Amino acid sequence: MFGFVLALAVPMAEAQTRIDLATLPGKLRYDAETLFARPGEKLVLVFENNDEMQHNWVLCQQGASTAMEVAKLAWALGVDATEKQFVPDSPAVLQWTPVVDQGNTVELRFTAPERPGDYPYVCTLPGHAFTMKGTFTVRESVPEIRRVAATADEDTSNERYVLTPHHGPLVKRAFVENGPARSVLVGLPGGINYCFDAETCSLRFGWFGRFLDVGPDWGSHPGHRGGKPVKTLGERFSVGSVDLPIRIGAPYLSPQVEFLGYRWDGMETPEFRYLVDGVPVRHRIDAAEGGIGVRHSIQFHGIHAPVFFLFDEDDVQLSSNVGDWRDGALAVDPDADTVEITVLSQTAISAFE
Repeated sequence: MFGFVLALAVPMAEAQTRIDLATLPGKLRYDAETLFARPGEKLVLVFENNDEMQHNWVLCQQGASTAMEVAKLAWALGVDATEKQFVPDSPAVLQWTPVVDQGNTVELRFTAPERPGDYPYVCTLPGHAFTMKGTFTVRESVPEIRRVAATADEDTSNERYVLTPHHGPLVKRAFVENGPARSVLVGLPGGINYCFDAETCSLRFGWFGRFLDVGPDWGSHPGHRGGKPVKTLGERFSVGSVDLPIRIGAPYLSPQVEFLGYRWDGMETPEFRYLVDGVPVRHRIDAAEGGIGVRHSIQFHGIHAPVFFLFDEDDVQLSSNVGDWRDGALAVDPDADTVEITVLSQTAISAFE
């Protein structure tokens, strides 16, 4: 792969101090844990991504938790994350680069903050902020070499067992910690992930941040035989889960469901296929817009009775393109072509306001 250099902003007339930053391949870390600058100094940051994953660099306001707060705001962008370069609209963001592909380099020209102190920097792609971070120190007296290299003794070997989607969804059939026996685990670019239960043909839970640690299943170190449930990474959020959520004819009827599998082309979200009382259903689940949550897209044919979709209303905000809502149940006429239902987590929404 041939790399290229993308220069951001118009070159300044004043002399600029160059600071080099790169990634540690396969480590999910920058190669410098501290960068130095003088107050108000003109700088050009040359950021090289020699990792197999995409990365960015975001400089944040001072604060011990600011970098993680900014990263979570980026993950909450959902489907808008890629267009926004995983950079949220927040006063806590001071400077940033776009997402840089493998083998490419970006130059960012900017002025260092006037106020001395420590400013955190971080990669805001899903889950990266847990290890891919550093400190931008502003002070009058700076070392000749404007960086402190990342220490090599930190054990990050388990990162190779972490699955993180970038260009498209990831799908994993596995036993998951605190999850149903027949789990289909889906990770979406932007940090929204979810668990579909093939036994009940229902969405069990979602989480945002990193996708999965498969080390417990594969065996993450010598002598570890694996075979244990994989772990979700990040914070779980409510999806209004209800067993057997689709009812045909009346909301109180208990349906018979049969999971037929799913189709996945590697680019779009998987399409789950199952029967409800013998009626074929096609069901996709994507990231919701405008918050942390999911959007269901459901198609069914050959029904001559109303269809009801049941949800637990606690801690979620529900909306749909068709039908009428009552007590967490959506009633839809059988002639509806596609039913789209958006479920947003109220707790997650309030956490990012």
